[in-house]
Parts: sequence; structure tokens; C-alpha cells
Amino acid sequence: MNITLLKLISLFTAIAICFSTRPAEAETLPQNTQQSSYIINNVRIIDGDGDRGRHNVLIHGETIAAIDPTDVPKDIQQYDGTGKSLLPGLIDSHVHITMIPGEPFRKDSAEQRLKRHALDLRSYLAWGVTSIVDPGITPEDVAIINTISQTSPAPELFVIGPLLGPKHGYPSVVTKIHGLSTPEEIRYEIERFAQFNPLGVKVTMENGHYGDIWPLFSDEMMQSIETEAKNRGQPLYIHAMDAKMTRKALEMSPHALVHASKNGGKKLARELKAADVYVITTLDIYGSLLLLWNRDMLYPNANFTTPNEAIEMIFDKSIRKRTGKAFVEVNIPMLPVWISKWGFNQFFTKMAYRQAKKTMRIFNKEGVKLVLGSDSGGWPMLTHMLHGHTTHLEIDFLSQSGLSSQEIITAATKRPAKMLGLENEIGSIREGLRADLLIVEGNPLDNIQTLHSPVWVVRKGELRTPQNWMEE
Repeated sequence: MNITLLKLISLFTAIAICFSTRPAEAETLPQNTQQSSYIINNVRIIDGDGDRGRHNVLIHGETIAAIDPTDVPKDIQQYDGTGKSLLPGLIDSHVHITMIPGEPFRKDSAEQRLKRHALDLRSYLAWGVTSIVDPGITPEDVAIINTISQTSPAPELFVIGPLLGPKHGYPSVVTKIHGLSTPEEIRYEIERFAQFNPLGVKVTMENGHYGDIWPLFSDEMMQSIETEAKNRGQPLYIHAMDAKMTRKALEMSPHALVHASKNGGKKLARELKAADVYVITTLDIYGSLLLLWNRDMLYPNANFTTPNEAIEMIFDKSIRKRTGKAFVEVNIPMLPVWISKWGFNQFFTKMAYRQAKKTMRIFNKEGVKLVLGSDSGGWPMLTHMLHGHTTHLEIDFLSQSGLSSQEIITAATKRPAKMLGLENEIGSIREGLRADLLIVEGNPLDNIQTLHSPVWVVRKGELRTPQNWMEE
């Protein structure tokens, strides 16, 4: 990291400290009080094991200390959970936290980028997302996010990396990550990333979203990746987005696929189930694009979790035109530029989304291990994949694909925790686990959309309202 960037981070830190939040005056507006202990009374517990009824939950420090404790100090801070449900904090298992939606069309300074990263991190907390997994981040960007997180509220960041792609192939054509061409380069990248304790290694299996335009790794390179990952005890997370690439990915015995295939029927679903592989859903790639034509898809909390100029950029027709052009140039370079006007066509977008939903429905019915992931941030050329908000669009898209409310909650809590090997830390409501929690009005098993409007969010024991989490 260069000296200029370090100075900017120091400046940002100083600003964050100067504008610390004020203490709350009412129980319903808890703030950053660093309480050592408090209790949430008469709250319904819902997690990956289902509806567990009403209980009193004691939080001490950063931990769930007890459920229905028998000895509670009289002077302890108490919160009334009547009519509310308490869930584990949500886990979004596919996020690109350092990618700012619409970044190519912005003129942000380095300092502005840092402030936006900090805002996006706080946004996840405001939406009840207390853990995020970034499977496409550079070591330099991990250092930046870790530095921000030391002074500004943030969800827990888990990384999958490095992101390995072939020279002149995906993702080097769309990101700043360099493609690799030798086993030595693979070894170097894996060693360089080791300092961040990655939970796995990510590999791309992508020859093109709309045709065969990008090279894949050779068999020799794939063998090298498998060997290096195995030697370090790191599971493979593979990017594959259609049935053909998914089947090729399964040849490497991956731990997880970071995208669900956009096509494929029962045969593919049964192959995925037999492989016992986790599949991260990312329906947002297809469904969230519909936001361009339907402003009503913006949930109300977006009004205070996302800068207004970022929202207006989504509906700016001139920017949409430029985005469509860039999208076609990257994905379908063999076509003339004028075809870009069809790049973001509502009719074709709906068709693609319907197909993706159909595939997801089949996967779920066949018992594929689905894990919620939004691909928030996505490609920087896309303006609409807002951090935090897009996680909740994914929830609704899974519901529209036939998943029950319980299945969605499991896919966003217990199952990703197990996928990441963190089931004894997060993802469930049990004594001794980290107090990363989401509290909502009503019962999300009756209406999954109650998750879109958190009452309180708890991160490492600290309880705040969504609005409070957005404050520096």
C-alpha cells in the first residue's frame, strides 16, 4: 500500500472518530453503548433449526451467554422482544465489497472511495447482514477493508482467495486481477494470499457468458491448482455459470460453486447433490437487473443505506446506455457496437430471470445444498447491485423460485456457516456463539419480507437500530 493511501486511511480514521455517535435516550433506539450485558425478553427464536418458540436471550460481551437464564441481575439493561423474532445475523456468501456500483461512471478520489467502502460496510449491518464472504478480492483491498473495520462498524469479512484465472481469460478481462499462465504464478499467488487466512481458493471456469470467447486453464494448470490447494488444506470454490462449465467444475471435486448454473435440469441437479457440493445462489445476476425498469424494487431502507446519487445513477438513461455498451463490448465483442442498445433489454432480462428461477426451483427440489449469495458489487460497470440492498433482493428471488421461508433462512445462516467451517462461531442461536443477531417485527416464517426491515441488529454484542448503524 503506498504512502498516499495510508495517509488517506489515517485521515478517514480521524474523521470517523470525530463524528462518533451520541448515546440514545430511549430503549427503542439503542446506540453504541458498549454494554457488557443485556437481555432481550420474550422474543421468538428462529434459526436454521426452525421456530424454537419464545425465550429470553442474555448477551454478555460479544457472546450469546444464555437462553432463558435463571439468574439475571436486576439492574441489567432489558429489551422487550414481544411480537418480535430473533435470528442469527444473515450471511451473504458472495460479495465484492471493494467494487462500487457504477464506478467507471464516477470520478471518485481515493478518499471518496474509502468513505464509500466504509458506508457500504455499515450498510450491510443496517440490513442485518453481519457476515460477508468476498471471493474475488486482492490482498491490497483486503488490507484496506481491514483498516477501515478497525475504526468503523463493519460485518465480519471472510475471504476466498486468491482468485485464479487464466491469462487473457476471465476475470482479467473485466477486473484488475491478473491472469496466470504458469504453475509458479499459481504458487506465488496462493502464498501471497496466505497472510489473510482465506477459507478456500477460488478458480474460474468461464469461457464466456454468451459464447466461447475466453480461454480456460489447461489440464496442467488445473492439476497444479488442485495440488497447491490440497497441500495447504484449502477447499476449492469454483466460478461456473452454465451447465457445461458446472460439469467441468465438478471434475475438480469443489467444496462449493460460487454461482448456481443459469440452466440445467434434474440431471444436473442430481449430479450436484451426488457431489455433495455447496451452490451459492446469485439469482441477483439476472433478477436485480429488472430494477432498471422498476423503481418499486427498491426497499425503503435503501433511502438511508445508499447515497441518493448512487440510487439516481441506476435510473439515469445516459449511464444505462453507456453501461449497455460496455457490457456488450466485454461479453459479446464479435457483435457491432450498435447492438448494445439490446444489452439491457427488459424482455430478454425477464426471460433470463425466468430460466434462472426455473433452474433454482429444480435444484432446491432435488436437495442441492443452496447457500444465499448476492454477488453484490458485481461488475463495477453495473449500477444496480447495491451493497446490502441486493442481499435482500436475493431473498425475494429465492422466494419467487419456490424456496420456503425456512429454506431461505437456512441458506442465509446455518448452511453458509457450515460451508465456511464456522458453525461453532456464527449462523445459529446457541449459547457460546457470537452475538451477531437480527431482530425483526413479526414472524419471517409467515412473511419472509419482514427480514427487509430490521428493528435491531446486533454485531459482536453491540445492539443498534439500522439507522444507528449507518452513523459513523
